[in-house]
Amino acid sequence: MTQHEQMQYDLLMKLFGLRIQKSDICMTYGELFHKKLWKELTTFKLLGALKETEDELLLTDRGMYYWVIM
Repeated sequence: MTQHEQMQYDLLMKLFGLRIQKSDICMTYGELFHKKLWKELTTFKLLGALKETEDELLLTDRGMYYWVIM
């Protein structure tokens, strides 16, 4: 897997827990995570599937539906 594919995989797997701690992502990828996955994160936010707080990325009810489909 490329690094980008690994980040995509990590995003989907971590969302299985309905939330991702930004500190966990930062320890693994640093700022590269947001730089490489900005399209995916923006799309999820625009669809109402993902909310971002200061500390976390949270899967919404709508996001749970999309996650299952993927």
